[in-house]
Amino acid sequence: MHVRNMHNMRNAAYCYYNSNNLDKLLKTDSDDLDDLSPEMPIDLPSELSDYLDMVGKGEVPFLSIDDECEIYGKVLNDVIHGSISLHPLLIKFIDTEEFQRLREIKALGMTSLLFPTANHKRFEHSIGVSHLAGQFVQALDRKHPELEISRSEILCVMLAGLLHDIGHGPFSHTFEKFMRAANPTAQWTHEQASLDMIDYLITKKDLLPTIKAFGLGDEDIRFIKELIFGPLNGCQEVTARPKKRHFLYEIVSNKINGIDVDKWDYLARDGYQVDEGGSFDHQRFITHSRVAFTGTGNDRRRCIMFRDKEVGNFYDMFNARYRMHKKVYRHRVSLILDEMIVDVMKAADGHLRLKGLNGTFYKLSEAFKDMAAYARLDDGSIRTWIKNDDSLEMEEAKALWKRIDERKLYCCIGRTEPRESIDQTIDTILEELTAMLVKMPDANFISAERFRKNVIILKNEFDYGKKDENPLDHVLFFEKKKLNYPKTISSNEVSKLLPTTFSETEILFLYRSEDKIEQRGAAAVVEAWAKFSHFSLKNSTVKLSEIKYSKTTKLTPQEVKMKENAKRKLDFYGKGLPLAQ
Repeated sequence: MHVRNMHNMRNAAYCYYNSNNLDKLLKTDSDDLDDLSPEMPIDLPSELSDYLDMVGKGEVPFLSIDDECEIYGKVLNDVIHGSISLHPLLIKFIDTEEFQRLREIKALGMTSLLFPTANHKRFEHSIGVSHLAGQFVQALDRKHPELEISRSEILCVMLAGLLHDIGHGPFSHTFEKFMRAANPTAQWTHEQASLDMIDYLITKKDLLPTIKAFGLGDEDIRFIKELIFGPLNGCQEVTARPKKRHFLYEIVSNKINGIDVDKWDYLARDGYQVDEGGSFDHQRFITHSRVAFTGTGNDRRRCIMFRDKEVGNFYDMFNARYRMHKKVYRHRVSLILDEMIVDVMKAADGHLRLKGLNGTFYKLSEAFKDMAAYARLDDGSIRTWIKNDDSLEMEEAKALWKRIDERKLYCCIGRTEPRESIDQTIDTILEELTAMLVKMPDANFISAERFRKNVIILKNEFDYGKKDENPLDHVLFFEKKKLNYPKTISSNEVSKLLPTTFSETEILFLYRSEDKIEQRGAAAVVEAWAKFSHFSLKNSTVKLSEIKYSKTTKLTPQEVKMKENAKRKLDFYGKGLPLAQ
């Protein structure tokens, strides 16, 4: 029996009272409670499977989601959200080795080498997102009983929050960089891997009977995937729910304006771990939210809107996002560590073999083709396989990892001042740098081929989440006395002190080689290119020391020549090179 929860069935499975007994219960003193007895006492089984079996036979209706959490769920304490109640259906997914693998994947990848306290994992983030998703959808349900948000929809939203990151690879987003470099034709994303992992769990881990026992069907499974990914299989729009229920798609992964519970959790959690405290309050967003119709004709749909007084809170949220990208996610050293780990995995790619479901072995960059192989990947497994492999094929990967451990990182040889936009592509900049190199009057310090092999060019882009647009232009608000009339709020109505541009870009130049003379020469090439292209460079972060010799050291004539040549090049390249005439 499938009965709408939350409003009418709070105590249905405990006992059934007739109306006289209920009236008497409400009026009696506590001392008289022992004299009352239920007309039809029902003992709830202690095992979840027995409870679901009784529901399936129609012997009892479903409990409310809150009561199922209390009786058959679990409670954990979270550093960000406090006590979190886990629904038993969520626990069925959590208690799989594929989900537990998220305990071994750091949310911020190798950033913990820069911020030692940033050791939190995808595991707790996923649970936090599920918790906020449940809070949000149930808050809308309480405010809008006319929407009749079903029990299955609430469970789907919570499951989507829980599973949205289950497809992350080792070192989180760094693995996506590796996949784009090693297997660009795959068009791989961690969101797609999450969908594949959901299918794998349902079919290979036999979770489908449990899902159906909680009242979810095939269309609900598609709904969960759409909540995470958006339109599936090349569709232009989501199809698992009609447009009047599209507001549900704005909770976990909001494609319209980027305001969703995923962002709320990671900004709060990451900020806490690196002591970059957030200045916005996501609980106020949940409290001051409503649902309203927008659009006309075929475009008419329901969407989420927020109280107009929260507009400043939203600017604080997007500013917090910008600060985290600037100071943490896209920090110069974070990007250097990312590039080194990508190079480690590229060097190990052809030598690591991961066994799939049917005994097929896959390279690291091909493991996504089989979720049984992919599920073996996490931060620790990659590190262990590489460091414990003494074969000659793994020497390059091991040497790179040793450089990371010994803090011999790639060198930053240049960094431009931020601009609103930069039109040149990375390939174009590389060609310009190479052309600049061969024009140098004394360019024999490095060949063009070696320079191209060692230089790394990164576009460091920062924005509020919608490129050069103001994301608040895509958010709907309501007034206190006009609850059902959505409107937009321009920045001029908020404050004259708000930003007028919402994106900036800088170019970062890194160099792989540890050779100091080579680094100095490469930095001079970047400086010459910047002058020619009218870019301003930030103060150099490169710290290069001259080759030092003891005064008492007796040098051979060849060594004297090498010393003079090295010093001449350091002096020459350190001043910046003019273009060859």
